[in-house]
Amino acid sequence: MKTSNRFFTTLTLCTSLILASTSASEAQRNWGWFRCEVTGIQRGQLAVRPEPAGEPFAGLNNGNTVAAMIGSGRWVALDNVVWYYVHILRGPNSGLNGREGWVNSDYLECYEELNVDF
Repeated sequence: MKTSNRFFTTLTLCTSLILASTSASEAQRNWGWFRCEVTGIQRGQLAVRPEPAGEPFAGLNNGNTVAAMIGSGRWVALDNVVWYYVHILRGPNSGLNGREGWVNSDYLECYEELNVDF
């Protein structure tokens, strides 16, 4: 797609980071928030981090729900892990609801696009 007004955004976290660059006009059409359930945790919790692979500030249990930002240029692959940015909808306690951070996408089952703007 050609456009006369292209802006590119790139997020650089470290040298092992892979991130797709996306123009602002394309990003508006190629991503969205999806309802996802935490699943597959065998022990412990799914860590919620302020940045991919950062120190956790919270944990989620199987069955908790989040809104994950999914689409072109909206995920990060770091050290063979795909990270999604999430907004916690229903966490293990109400104090986590509404908080945002990064989680390992291997433990999310996403099933419904949401019409929200956090």
